[in-house]
Parts: sequence; C-alpha cells; structure tokens
Amino acid sequence: MNRKKDILLNQCLYAAIHAMLWGGHAVIIGFCSNFLKLAGFQDSHVSIVLGIASGLSIIAQIGLTELVGKIKKLDLALVMEGQALVMAAAGVLMTQYASSPVMAAFGIGLGCTALQTFLPFANSIATAANQGGAQIHFPTARGMGSIAYSTVSLATGYLIGVAGAGVTAVLTIIIGIGLFLVSFGFRAALGDRIRCTDDSDGISTEDENKQEKSRKQNGSIMSFCREHFFFAIFLAGSIFMYVNHSLICSFMQQIISAKGGGAGEQGTAVAIAGIMELPVMFGFGYLLKKAKGDIWVIVSGVFFLMKAVLTLIAPDYHWIYATQVFQMGGFALYTVASVEYVSNVFKGENAVRAQSYLASTITMGSLIASATGGVICQYLGVEIMLVTASVLAAVGCLLVCRSIRMNNKNFSQA
Repeated sequence: MNRKKDILLNQCLYAAIHAMLWGGHAVIIGFCSNFLKLAGFQDSHVSIVLGIASGLSIIAQIGLTELVGKIKKLDLALVMEGQALVMAAAGVLMTQYASSPVMAAFGIGLGCTALQTFLPFANSIATAANQGGAQIHFPTARGMGSIAYSTVSLATGYLIGVAGAGVTAVLTIIIGIGLFLVSFGFRAALGDRIRCTDDSDGISTEDENKQEKSRKQNGSIMSFCREHFFFAIFLAGSIFMYVNHSLICSFMQQIISAKGGGAGEQGTAVAIAGIMELPVMFGFGYLLKKAKGDIWVIVSGVFFLMKAVLTLIAPDYHWIYATQVFQMGGFALYTVASVEYVSNVFKGENAVRAQSYLASTITMGSLIASATGGVICQYLGVEIMLVTASVLAAVGCLLVCRSIRMNNKNFSQA
C-alpha cells in the first residue's frame, strides 16, 4: 500500500511540475508580444528579446547538462529549482515596465531563458526517476501541462483585456515560486533516484569500464551525434518542426490581429490548442497498442504541416479556432511520441542525455523562430511568415522520416 502511495505522490508532483511549466509557457512566451508592446517595443524588438533569450537558454541547457553528468552532488531537480527562482526574479523585474521599459524587457527575456532552460530537465528527470524505479507516466503529466496551458491562456487573455498586459509580471512571479515548490517537493520525495547516473550495483568491472568509455566518447552533444548519426538527423528534423510551431505560437498575437481579433480571441485560440492536446496526452497508451512510437512521430509531422497550411489560408480568427484542432495530432502527439521513441532507442545514461538533447530542440526551434518571426511579420507580413512555417514543417517531417528509416534499417541488419 505504501508503495502505491509513493507512486501516486511522485506522479502528482511530476504532473504539478508540468502544470506550472506549461502555465508559464502560456504566460511568458504566449503573451510576450503583448507585454513588450505595452512597454513600447515593436515586433522586431520582440524578435530580438526572444532570440537572445532562446540563445542563452541553449547555452545554459548544454552547459548544465554536462555539469549534471560530471558533478555527483548536482542533480536534475536542483537545476530546476535554480531556474524557477530565476523566473520569479524575472517577474519582479517585469513589474518595472512603466518606469523602465529596458528593465522590463530584460526581465521577460530572463524569464524566457529560465523557462526554456527548465524544460529539458523536466523531461529528463522522468527518465532518470523511472530508471530508479519511480514509475512516472510522462504522457499523463504532460496532459496536466496541457490543461494548465489552456486554462492559464484563457485566463491571461481575459485578465489582459481587463487589467492590461502588465498582469503577466505578477503571473510570472507566481509561476516561478510554484515551480520551485513542486520541484523541491519532487526532489525530497525521490532523493537519489533522480540523479543522472547509471546504477552500478552488480555490474562487472569490465562493464563499468565500457560505461566509462561510453561516457567519454559521448561527453558532448557533437560527439554524441557523431556516434549516433541517425539521431543527429532526427534532432535536425525536430528543430525544423519546432521552428514552425514556435512561429505560430510565439506570434499568435500578430496572426490573430491580421485575422481581425484581439487579446481575448488570442487567449481563446491558445486555450483551444491546449484542450486539443488532452486526448492524445491521456490516450497515448491506447495509441501505442495500435502502432509503435516511431509511426506516431511520422504522423505528427504531417499534422504539423497541415496546421501551418490551414492557418495560412484561414480567412478570419474564427477559422484559426478550427485550425487549433490539429494541435492534437501535431505538437501534442510529437511531444509524447518522440519521448517514447527516444526511450526505446537509447538506454541507461544515454537515454537521459538523448532526452535532454531532444527537449533542447524546442528551445533551438524557438530561438530561430524568435530571431526571424518578428522581423518577417514587421517587414514582410504575417502571410509570408506562415508560408515560411509551412515550408519548414515539410522539411522537418522529411528529415524525421529519414532518420527513423535509417535507424530501423540499422536495427534490422544488426
């Protein structure tokens, strides 16, 4: 009975982490344009702030991943707690939007950096915990994240319409503190089971030497990708698809405005997208009974493309609501299917590292989208941005399919 209670507690804490994390995405990234425009910035300035934030988060992700692998006392949850505190501090800086717009821009940029740095560790910690016997169910926790994303998006859109975009600063502080508390609770509940190390009990000296050699060979993302070239192609495809996704999500304010809507309609559209993720998140176990994870990864690539094209041709914001249905088979399906696929391909410490690199593709996609989306919107228009998103989705889908074919071919010949 105690074992079942422990499993339930661990699952609830991990689900709370994803709820706070994706609630943070809804506020900080989803309404970033609204906040920066309140402080007097233009679309191109939004791109600069988000681009710098994404770039810094990529550096932080890679650096912290290497540190976690080398420093025994530094576990994944400690890194997450640190990023949560940074996020809360960023919210405090954001409250200065009226007196110091530059300080406010720095604050939301810092918040975006912390939020995006947090994500890979939130995914990797489930793999590490499961290797320690925690029995975390990732799709269920991610489904709670989608519920939070849709609820917070709807509420934030309403609050901005009533009280102005400055409310995002207060919400950022609340989310940062909440993330710290649930991350601390998760670490306290699991202890050493979330450390990014392999269990060496019962392993021969020869096997330990092999593991140590593997660690040295795969010590960086470049060496890891050289060792697993098919995975490098998979990561590239993932980046392309996430650029497409981020162009649409990060610049939803511009899209909705071009289609005749405002902040309220923006919040509704984002909320619908979050709701559409739920059937896949909670029903992914059923989908796996019908086909393997790699098949669902390919299907999700097609849905990414369909959503981008339909968003492009939508005549008004009511049709944008309809296109959000494709979030179910695109972003939602890819999120859980890619994690499942990578978990099946890699084992042990390589699995934790691969999951971290996979999650980092979200940030890389956000970086590219952030650096280009605002500029494209301001100087070429929203329509050209959506054409770009559609092309990138197609390229990403082709690369991911190619990677999966390469890995399946190698496996069949092994």
